[in-house]
Amino acid sequence: MPKPRQTQQAPSSSILAIESSWDSATKTLFAYREKHLYTRLKKTGWDLTILSGKMARRVFFEAEAAKDGIRLIIGMGHGDYDHFTGHLGEVVLEVGKYDAAIVRGRIIHLLSCRTAGKLGPDLIASGATAFFGYSGAFTFLFGYESVFFECVSEVDRALAEGANAATVHARTSEAFDRQIDLLASRSGLAAAILTGDWEYFCSPATNSRFGNEKASL
Repeated sequence: MPKPRQTQQAPSSSILAIESSWDSATKTLFAYREKHLYTRLKKTGWDLTILSGKMARRVFFEAEAAKDGIRLIIGMGHGDYDHFTGHLGEVVLEVGKYDAAIVRGRIIHLLSCRTAGKLGPDLIASGATAFFGYSGAFTFLFGYESVFFECVSEVDRALAEGANAATVHARTSEAFDRQIDLLASRSGLAAAILTGDWEYFCSPATNSRFGNEKASL
């Protein structure tokens, strides 16, 4: 009797990224991340879905985030204390205006201004296990953008490699410190801006309102 045909199952562990790329800042960020971050993440064995350009909208994000197996949500775009935006500034996540099921049990990293102020803690209250983001404006200096982007990409690289939130924070701190020291001799302004970005960085290691230090993928 022939054996029943086995069906291929969907990946059990996936990363969902939503990336704005509609203005000069987000286009520059996405170009770097697509080449240097996501190429690397794909090699780690994770199933990776990237919503960029016109796909970086709430309707598409919610459909993908509702799927089983999502472990990490990465977002890059403009934001404010209570919301994160995608294409053309459309709100994708806003305090009190999303289904908790799409964030429950996930780790979330938002490279976006001020979202750690209110949105980050709200995501944790809705069941996310860890949040990484910024309580103030994330800024970078053109001409030195790769240095800035290398630092913030350490969060996603460390998470994909299985580090827990406390270790992710430590590795990111080392990346920022290393680059700030290197920039000091090249551009005092760039070093000062990067230092400011680090001061705004929030994670479970900075406060429990951002989740569990032991959370990992």
